[in-house]
Amino acid sequence: MKLTLNAGGAIELIFPTVIHTLDIAAFKTVQKDLIKHVYNEKKKDSKGRQISNVGGWQSGAKSFKEPNLLSKLIQLEVGKYFHANKILKDTIKLTFDNYWININRKGDFNTKHIHQHGHLSGVMYLQVPKDSGNIGFDSPHAFTHAGENDAYSDNIREACCTYPFFGFAPKAGNILMFPSSLYHAVEPSRSEEDRISASFNLHLI
Repeated sequence: MKLTLNAGGAIELIFPTVIHTLDIAAFKTVQKDLIKHVYNEKKKDSKGRQISNVGGWQSGAKSFKEPNLLSKLIQLEVGKYFHANKILKDTIKLTFDNYWININRKGDFNTKHIHQHGHLSGVMYLQVPKDSGNIGFDSPHAFTHAGENDAYSDNIREACCTYPFFGFAPKAGNILMFPSSLYHAVEPSRSEEDRISASFNLHLI
């Protein structure tokens, strides 16, 4: 990408971080069933596990080979997105590794972390009350380019996305995918309602 400037100058952007976002067209027709499935899973394992979550409930890792509405929907929508937009080479196979369910209550959050087993990771949002916490990503260049980035004007930083940290406001029915090696965190929820999502890992082979 090239940004043309005055006085014969230009800025070339050569190392972007690719974030994929997609909306599930018919999400509202299945939302209630998905949320019911989530709470049924929590009943089976009320303790859950703690990985990056501080508070809240997180299920154990689940296989996509287990047929249910949630796992099928993730595979269908993600597969359709990559195929319809011809994002991957014809020789690359997209494989679904595992997924897990997250429920964050008021005050719950997720500390900064990466997903060590995968090429791409993602999250599908099932219920997102107002003020229930954004997801944010650290720039992979934040440390090495810290002095340079701090010196840029706001206009240049916005045009070139040279932020040390960038946040996304999630919404129900949206899927967000990103490099598994990208550090990310979830802000504390300030909502009285549960924020529900399903995270997953993908391999490109």
